[in-house]
Amino acid sequence: LNAQAPEGWNVQFKSDGNNVTSVEIEPNESKEMIVDVSPAENVTADTYKIPIVASSGGTSAELELEAVITGKYSIELSTPDGKVSTDVTAGRDRIVELVVKNTGSADLNDIKLSASTPPNWESSFDLDSIPTLAAGESQTVKATISASNDAIAGDYVTTFTAKTAEVSSDAPFRISVKTKK
Repeated sequence: LNAQAPEGWNVQFKSDGNNVTSVEIEPNESKEMIVDVSPAENVTADTYKIPIVASSGGTSAELELEAVITGKYSIELSTPDGKVSTDVTAGRDRIVELVVKNTGSADLNDIKLSASTPPNWESSFDLDSIPTLAAGESQTVKATISASNDAIAGDYVTTFTAKTAEVSSDAPFRISVKTKK
């Protein structure tokens, strides 16, 4: 079994749940195969042809598969100025501006926003989700971080996440806590 996939693509043949490079069949017998195709990481939207050849001795059979790439999913979560740290007073709130950017070539749908905060802290967003973000576009979101009343002075990490069914991006954020005076 052989595939002539474009450079950077990966083609695996599967028979009975196992990856194979060849199979044995008896005369007048047939065998089902699964052809698992993974495109190159930086593939562009287009239609690609993948010739498949099964050969044995002096005989062969060919089949041409067609893969249609409609785009690549990619997302980036950051801040407008790239700064990933701030400070907050124990028991108070801090608003952090985040930028969700679609860095892929396909539209992203139903982007969910979340935050992983230290214990007893709270977080909220002015938008819990972004319904659609076109390729190359970005959306600014405001996150409110509420530090615990009993937080001691020091550095803490909150990780913001933007996630779709296809991709996700995390932005670890260092927050320095000052105690009340």
